[in-house]
Formats: sequence, C-alpha cells, structure tokens
Amino acid sequence: MILGVWAGTNDGALGSFPATGRRVEVPFANVMQFDAAGLIAHGEAYYDYLTILVQLGHAAAPAG
Repeated sequence: MILGVWAGTNDGALGSFPATGRRVEVPFANVMQFDAAGLIAHGEAYYDYLTILVQLGHAAAPAG
C-alpha cells in the first residue's frame, strides 16, 4: 500500500467542472497486488472526491 497526499492547482477542467485556479490537497491510498514474479498484477486508487469538489468550490461541505 502506498499512502500520500495529492496536491495541486486546478488549472484545467475537471470533468464537466471548469477550472477554478484553487489549490487542492487530498489524502490517497494506492493498493496493489503482485504476481509471483513481483510485478504489479492489479492496482486500485482510493481518494475522497467530495473533498476535492469542496476545496474547489464545486460542492458544499456536508453539515455536521
């Protein structure tokens, strides 16, 4: 497993959302499975897309 924080500036469209020029930071985890030779056979990436949308101003933060 690889853990980290993805960070950057939104300078281009994000799907149907226009660029905002805002900074974003969101934690992520990459989980990989390896074959018998030690090569990556499968991988998954996990991150919180709602956090990205809130930081960019495209969604409201959940109440609570």
